[in-house]
Amino acid sequence: MAVMSNIFSPAIYPPRSRIKNITFSTPSPSSLTLSLPHPYNHLVILAKEKSLCPSSLKLRCQCSKEDNVAVSTTNVVFFLLQQALPLLFQIYQHAKMSKIKPRKEQSATFDDVEGVDSAKAELLDIVMCINKHEKYMKLGAKLPRGVLLVGPPGVGKTLLARAVAGETGVPFFPVPTSQLVIYDVNIIDAVRVRDLFEAARKHSPSIIFIDEIDVIGHQTLRQLLAEMDGFEKDRSVLVIAATNRPDLLDLALMGRSWFFRKILVGKPDEDGRRKIFSLCLRDVPMEEDKETVSRLVASRTPGLVGADLKHIANMSVLLSIRRGGRVVTSDDVLQAVESTMKNDL
Repeated sequence: MAVMSNIFSPAIYPPRSRIKNITFSTPSPSSLTLSLPHPYNHLVILAKEKSLCPSSLKLRCQCSKEDNVAVSTTNVVFFLLQQALPLLFQIYQHAKMSKIKPRKEQSATFDDVEGVDSAKAELLDIVMCINKHEKYMKLGAKLPRGVLLVGPPGVGKTLLARAVAGETGVPFFPVPTSQLVIYDVNIIDAVRVRDLFEAARKHSPSIIFIDEIDVIGHQTLRQLLAEMDGFEKDRSVLVIAATNRPDLLDLALMGRSWFFRKILVGKPDEDGRRKIFSLCLRDVPMEEDKETVSRLVASRTPGLVGADLKHIANMSVLLSIRRGGRVVTSDDVLQAVESTMKNDL
């Protein structure tokens, strides 16, 4: 009975008053059989796990026929849901992808991009090829199948891709990698890649932009390369991809000439930060001279990128609004710089 007291300890199991229909059978003085109703199956499991059941104590659960049917039905329903949810998610994502339309009008041009002069110069060649500039066509220049933008987060890779589309005036298909990946089960649906390229060909010449291409799986990668292989004769669709982790890229993606052009988009230097912040202040009413403020910010923000500088400009406006000002002052800007630099550290 000492063993039974341990098994039904209130600290582990429900009070004894809640346990009903417990029957005992003692076929011999050395053995004891304890039979529990279905709601207390967990007692049997815990007793065995904690080695509270000696060989002389046998635990048996009594389940009614109705309980067995209910448990079986619940298990079947959960199993079907587990199998059906990934398929339903695929159907939803496929329908979502099929509704994607190109952005024909881009608000960004190369005039909106600063601090990455080297990348702009290389992408200008792409723009000239798409626009079929006379001197490029005369020498037989061909549009590459793909361009890979490599650089840390926030340097303006997406903005550069939008600027290329804006300079050329062609339809732009920005595709987040999340639309090519099915979560939880980690299955990649190549059908959506085919649909994407089919839509791009219908609107050719066009540009497809894939951000964070390093997270794409093998199945989508194979389909992507197969679609890009089809550009050998008719290169009317340009694929621009971006990554901040080139070390994670699949070797197949870097082979042959799929992404022959690899453009490094680095962090801006002090002069680049000055130009970027001047752009950020373009529509901001300032009390002081904007160029002077931009130089001051550039000198105090080493290592920051375009996204950080844009955040500083926006925070400066918010600080001005909080104090009831009608214009942004240099004090607002410096306070925003100090806050951003602390967070960056």
